[in-house]
Amino acid sequence: MANRTKDHFAMLYRHYLKQVQVQYDTDPQIMMATEQLIARANRQTALTNRQRDNSPNTVK
Repeated sequence: MANRTKDHFAMLYRHYLKQVQVQYDTDPQIMMATEQLIARANRQTALTNRQRDNSPNTVK
């Protein structure tokens, strides 16, 4: 029973991912928003890394 439920969930999830991919590929607003989120996350990571590297507690 658990395997059937897991298989069913996996099938639904794959279907969901296909829908999201189609939407992503056809909607430029979603693509732009995603790219902006990735850029923001990358900037935040760079800032965090700089703060860590400049911290007096960092072993150099």
